[in-house]
Amino acid sequence: MILILLQAFCSLEQKSEKLIFPDGLDALSFQLTRFDHRFEDYFRENYCRPIALIRNCGMEKQHYILMKAILLFTPGLCDLSPEGQKIVDNERARLCCCLHRLLISQYGEAKGVAKFAKYLMMVESFVRFNEKKRSHLEMSVILNKVVMTPLGDEIYLKRHFKYNK
Repeated sequence: MILILLQAFCSLEQKSEKLIFPDGLDALSFQLTRFDHRFEDYFRENYCRPIALIRNCGMEKQHYILMKAILLFTPGLCDLSPEGQKIVDNERARLCCCLHRLLISQYGEAKGVAKFAKYLMMVESFVRFNEKKRSHLEMSVILNKVVMTPLGDEIYLKRHFKYNK
């Protein structure tokens, strides 16, 4: 989810409607040339919708930085001990509180709370995008459209592999 936020915010800063990778590659055009156009709706949602969500929220740089930190401390991303989970939950709550207070101080009570709610809904959308991406990658691997490295399996498909010794 952090990656979606990072890529979308950077693309928006470049005034792009589509996801632009850090190396300048237009992700949507690249994928549409690699895959059948039956997947066009999926790619348009994955590579355009996150940018539209951030633009509609009016996310500023300092909000983006706090949101990145909040996403870093998202529960369930790692296997943690109960004590570790508690630490992560507390840090996430602290960061959410900081963002909430910042938004209220900048926009007033009503607008600040509304903007905070939009950001939380945006995170939920990013979770959905991640799940769709994982499903699409799994299907692409099954259909031999994509060959994943063991590291790619670990990162994108959450399949654990044993490191070579």
